[in-house]
Amino acid sequence: MVEQHDCQRDEYKERDPPLPAPAPHQVRTVGNLLPDRNDRRDLNHGVLAVSWDTIRVFIHVLAASVWVGGQLTLAGLVPGLRDLSADAPRAVARRFNRIAWPAFAVLVATGIWNVIAIDPAFDTAYGRTVMLKVAVAALSGVAAFLHSIS
Repeated sequence: MVEQHDCQRDEYKERDPPLPAPAPHQVRTVGNLLPDRNDRRDLNHGVLAVSWDTIRVFIHVLAASVWVGGQLTLAGLVPGLRDLSADAPRAVARRFNRIAWPAFAVLVATGIWNVIAIDPAFDTAYGRTVMLKVAVAALSGVAAFLHSIS
């Protein structure tokens, strides 16, 4: 990796003037977790500062990856599992449930934590999008539960 000298960092200041401060009424989003554009040290290293916000979002995305990714993986495996035996898909699904339902619980818990931390105004487009996401997650959980008991 090529090191940048102080004169190169000064070049950024001339080329990219500082951004104006956000208005107090602007909605706080996950985008606020990105490095400060005015602090070139963050951009040079590409590393997010570790904070409760980044930990919260990381855990939420990890749980969502397990929940959704596992379901998509199982959907792709079912035809091959049926070729092995009629009971194979059900056995694999039961084993997956040992990972999936705890991940869903973490997903719900961190989702609630996200809404509390961000505190979106629900009469805005962003707030309505958050509520739609909550509805889709709830529908996903209900559908998976009903499918598992059938």
